[in-house]
Amino acid sequence: WACGWSPDASRLVSAGADGMLRLWDAVSGKSLTIIQIFRDREYAVLEPAGSGFRSASPGAWRWLGWQLKDPATGRLERLPAETFGPIPGMT
Repeated sequence: WACGWSPDASRLVSAGADGMLRLWDAVSGKSLTIIQIFRDREYAVLEPAGSGFRSASPGAWRWLGWQLKDPATGRLERLPAETFGPIPGMT
């Protein structure tokens, strides 16, 4: 939906219909940070590979969770965000 450049043109930020803001390295094209925006001013800052949380607002737990495939059934299971430890910024 929108994008913008840093003043030195080394970074690019993009905003999409999926509610995600992404910060990119303009030279390498690598994703540096992903910010998921939720309702009521809640947010979570995610690792670029989607492997973890950097921080989250206090009420973000309502929308956060992990999806893992059950090896026995092959079905996706939703686990609470705290399954692998506390979420940074929510203490």
